[in-house]
Amino acid sequence: MRTEDWSTDLDKLVVDLRAHGIAPLKAPEPDPRPPRRTLAQRVQRGLTWVGGIVVALVVLGLLLPEDEDTDAASAVQAPVADISGIWWSIDGANRPLRVQLAVNGSAVQLQTDAFPVDWYPAWQGYAQSVLAQGLVVKDVRYVGQGMLTDVMGLPRIELPYQAYTGDGRGPLTTGSVVLQARADGKELTGELWSNGEQAATPLRLVRSP
Repeated sequence: MRTEDWSTDLDKLVVDLRAHGIAPLKAPEPDPRPPRRTLAQRVQRGLTWVGGIVVALVVLGLLLPEDEDTDAASAVQAPVADISGIWWSIDGANRPLRVQLAVNGSAVQLQTDAFPVDWYPAWQGYAQSVLAQGLVVKDVRYVGQGMLTDVMGLPRIELPYQAYTGDGRGPLTTGSVVLQARADGKELTGELWSNGEQAATPLRLVRSP
């Protein structure tokens, strides 16, 4: 094939090939149907549709007026019970002990009246053990400060405490108090944990003894 007459030589070559029964292949006709999407493409397209629907629903929700029934229901929620004031702790022997709770925001303070050590064997044993050291313990009171939280609309108290003698000596021991209010706000139940005894005592506080 000559460079100076390429097209003529190429035509002659094609004619010779045809004479020997060699014809050019026919180009495949294009498929009129659109190409089939792969699984990844179909999933991506589906997610695009879902995202568009979600966005449309959010925009529609912002444009719609608020439901008056929903606003009314939110406005008529039961108030959280007020636990501040005087309570009475009732022990297993049905003895009442006055407990004062002071609430300031989320902070709560606890203070009890002094009770005789002979109410409880553990305190009796403690008084006997320190008597040899010249320390006379006739009565004990608890003081603590901790947090007030809201659990499903009900007040919950969690606080560490210290035990002092009735005249303020100490602390004799430490521990923690956990109390949960009843739905009507008239009773608190929980436990008192003593670090000295490594034991828990059930607690029940009521508004009147």
